[in-house]
Amino acid sequence: MDQITIASLNLGIQKGKPLQNTYRNQINTEIFLKNGRICNLILCLQEIDINFWGFKNYGNVINDTSSNDGSKKENQLRIIYNDKYIRFIEQVKVKLNTRLQIASFQFGDYYFIIINCHMPQKKCEVSAYDNFFILNQIIGILNSMGIPFFIVGDMNHSTKELYSKFQEHKIFYANIKEKTTDANSIDNILYSSHNYRNDFEVIKNATSSSFNAVINHYAIRSTFNFENGFSLKYGFLQNIYDDCFSELIKYQKNKPQRLNKEIFGIEIRNDILISRVIFEFQQETNKIFNTKQFHEKYFKGFNCSCSALRRFLNGETQKSKCKIVLVNYLNNI
Repeated sequence: MDQITIASLNLGIQKGKPLQNTYRNQINTEIFLKNGRICNLILCLQEIDINFWGFKNYGNVINDTSSNDGSKKENQLRIIYNDKYIRFIEQVKVKLNTRLQIASFQFGDYYFIIINCHMPQKKCEVSAYDNFFILNQIIGILNSMGIPFFIVGDMNHSTKELYSKFQEHKIFYANIKEKTTDANSIDNILYSSHNYRNDFEVIKNATSSSFNAVINHYAIRSTFNFENGFSLKYGFLQNIYDDCFSELIKYQKNKPQRLNKEIFGIEIRNDILISRVIFEFQQETNKIFNTKQFHEKYFKGFNCSCSALRRFLNGETQKSKCKIVLVNYLNNI
């Protein structure tokens, strides 16, 4: 067999319905099965419930993260693979808020890396920047070493925007402009120069929406020819990720400090100090930063909800009113 087929599907439910509805007969599995096996060989899922056990007779890789919080996007990533043909080698344990699932596989004599993504939306500037920073670092290393890779999933950015973000790297796009939701073209399969794309299709009947679970993404699928490449061993990929994450931390510490600003008359210290407070909050063992207590103690008098504060502390929004409460906290420690 000299071809590999890769598919991707975001099962996220619209309008904030409980995510657990996504694994209740939502996937039309016959789209992905052939003669009792997974015909696409690799199926990358995003926004899937942490308890999802569809395709249980196949290789099933749950993302390895530093948190067991099912609401975290990184814990809603899953790779299904045809274990009759493909051998799983290694998966990276990612840090908090790294919305990437990074794994290596062997297919005959062919070794390759899959990066299953659910990138933050553009409005989540800090989280999006951090994730693209790590992804750019990984791409650069893999390209320099001649290691074949595929980047798969919901990029939450158009192909044109991805061109800009990855302009320093030699990388190819399976989807150029075909819409993968009703309005956008944000799901993609990117691939290295070691692979040759044969086709690409958008599969609009891969899921069944219900009143309680309206899914607005289509599945995508592409078939590739490949070249034999770099031999991969256990531990290699984790070392690459750890090095890239260390580079992100260095950048965060060394980037030029922004000028202090005044928002509603309150001086904000530099963004690096605020980032450190956010980082401490994100550590599961730090009980000081209970969001509800934090909101009640420092956020009274501001028209911003506890949920908005939680989103800010998780790097999902940059609301200035949330920065005010951090300044109040910093001025009291």
